[in-house]
Amino acid sequence: LSVVSKGSKTKMLTRLLRRNQLKLIDMREASDAIRLSFTGTEANEMVRLAHEIACDGFVVESFEIVKSPEDNNRLAAMMEVSSVE
Repeated sequence: LSVVSKGSKTKMLTRLLRRNQLKLIDMREASDAIRLSFTGTEANEMVRLAHEIACDGFVVESFEIVKSPEDNNRLAAMMEVSSVE
């Protein structure tokens, strides 16, 4: 069993966001969780991201998708994840 550092966790999450063609707005690390804010054009891409994050050893603690306040053609999402260790 390998221990994944916080830095590599954030790199993994950033890679997954890019793979799903989502734009990272903010990523904040708390003591036991990582909070992500991101935008995209399709809700399905965002739900797929949650699935991929869960498959990569994280628990999705909360997940919210809303219309972007800046652009009606985009969606904004907030997600809080914690690592399964």
